[in-house]
Amino acid sequence: MDNERMYFGQLYSPACPPLQVKQLWGGINTENLSDYALASNGVAIQRSAVGASSQVYTGSSIRELRTAYGLSLSNTTQCVPVMTLNPISCSPGGTVSFVSKTNVSLTVPDREEPIIQSFRDDVRHNFFMLKHLETTSDGSESSVGLAKIYFAANGRFASDLAHTMNDRDAIKDAGDHEEIYAVICDINPRDKFGYRQVTLDLKALETGKGLDFAYSLSGGEPCQPTVETINKNHFIAAAIANNAMIEEAWRLDGYFTSIWIKAATYGEGSPVFSGSKNPLEDVLGLGAAMGAASLPKVGNGIVASSIKADDSVSGSYAFAEVTRLGPESTAAAALLLPPGLCLVILGCLFIMSPRSSWKPGGDRQQTERPEQYAGESLKELLGKVVL
Repeated sequence: MDNERMYFGQLYSPACPPLQVKQLWGGINTENLSDYALASNGVAIQRSAVGASSQVYTGSSIRELRTAYGLSLSNTTQCVPVMTLNPISCSPGGTVSFVSKTNVSLTVPDREEPIIQSFRDDVRHNFFMLKHLETTSDGSESSVGLAKIYFAANGRFASDLAHTMNDRDAIKDAGDHEEIYAVICDINPRDKFGYRQVTLDLKALETGKGLDFAYSLSGGEPCQPTVETINKNHFIAAAIANNAMIEEAWRLDGYFTSIWIKAATYGEGSPVFSGSKNPLEDVLGLGAAMGAASLPKVGNGIVASSIKADDSVSGSYAFAEVTRLGPESTAAAALLLPPGLCLVILGCLFIMSPRSSWKPGGDRQQTERPEQYAGESLKELLGKVVL
């Protein structure tokens, strides 16, 4: 930076955003977006909560609550940052040229030198896809988090790339090796985060909110935290989040298999982000959201109490379900007196009966063995009748 500060993001550490996104990529839901946007650690994340820190459902705070209340814990609510708008926008652009039989050059506006990539096979007779992600900071604080993603492909690969862009005209013409299609995606996450009251529903499987998932995460009303937690770490994480997906099939044919699987299966309905113009930028936007959500991986995470309109503090809170024995009202407790009195009387009778040799009817039982039982006298009577 101009002020001698330095911001950076690691690309290949297992705990850093790109590899976290690669691990969670399969959880993106593009078939029925009305159900949930993506799944992470067994939690169905609604579109209103994408980008919320994973510490909301995996951090030490929720673990302590589960230890204390177990299955009685119902839900938690807290004011946390979420990604409210898509930080990625994509449009066709760029010029492709062949440097050699295995090298391809992509020339784009606002970049002094072309992007050159190498491939395993002869690009003049085989399909290829060039993919490249780079930051575009100019050294100022206001440019932290700015980046671009470039795509360029030929033939069938170009057709697939155009398909993810909803570019129907290009799809018709991209059948031959000679046909080229290129895309430039701008990344600007700086004004795409906001604070929301995020609720973790721990009974989603019972209520049906999370479909086949035990838990569901959803965002509610905007909130103002007591401590601002949106910072440049969010911007950097969102900017580099898709790097592992961009490097897929690097130096082979470059095909974007993982991105294609999600972008090509987009179901009916609106995208996750209301401003997305095509499946490609919507899926990449979800990748950016997952990258931001992966920070940090230790501690309590990015959690804040919110400030109410009257300037009072509304803290984070959790609900636990308990079973109460008896009525809540003191006056209603008087209704328990009759059955309680009956229970006491019955208890006394059960205890006193054997001790006092009581028999049915209230009389005392004989203490001596009778000379003759009723059964024996009846037998004698019957014998006399037979005789």
